[in-house]
Amino acid sequence: SLEKDQIALLSDYWGMTELKNKSHISLLDKYQLALRFCGKNIFKKGKPPYQGAQDVIDLRNTLVHYKPESISLQSNHKLSKKLQGKFAENSLMDKSGNPHFPDKCLGCECARWSWKTMEKFVDSFFDGIGIAPNYKKLEF
Repeated sequence: SLEKDQIALLSDYWGMTELKNKSHISLLDKYQLALRFCGKNIFKKGKPPYQGAQDVIDLRNTLVHYKPESISLQSNHKLSKKLQGKFAENSLMDKSGNPHFPDKCLGCECARWSWKTMEKFVDSFFDGIGIAPNYKKLEF
């Protein structure tokens, strides 16, 4: 449902923002600009589904780009506040006395929440620009 000039604009822009050109725009900002290029409403920052996607990205970046730090029972990791209550804690750590992040946070419910949160974000994006993603066109 996108016009050829919109597709070309999106393709050119996406290619120009890759790190090889030493310019960097965050993933979520790329989605925001794609919506703008198509003349659609952008996501509201701080509200679902944008904020949930940002929380998943923050979790991913913390795990992938790990920087050692001391975590005690008296001080919570910065992600604890963001993630606590969004999904069930890792039951293997019940009554362990360990901090919420990473021990009680990481587990199958965290993974399920991450997947569902990103699915909602991507579904909202595709709904916004009026096209059906491939994963909705096929039956698995």
